[in-house]
Amino acid sequence: PSHFIQALERVFDLDYHDTPTPISQEQILERVRAHPPDAMLFPGKTKIDKELLAAAGDKLKMLATFSVGYDHIDIPE
Repeated sequence: PSHFIQALERVFDLDYHDTPTPISQEQILERVRAHPPDAMLFPGKTKIDKELLAAAGDKLKMLATFSVGYDHIDIPE
């Protein structure tokens, strides 16, 4: 909801996808490489793997998904 986005924008620099069209894995990787995040929050179908984590780099402190299950997350990575 927009009121949460507005509250977060007062404290953090946000990069978020807010259109109904799904974002591709390559688009996510491009955005993460361009601006390595401190934290990431993803919907449940986003593949979280070695490539995404490497793109985020050492700056990444938190990763979260809003999903049931974790079959889209490469746990060993």
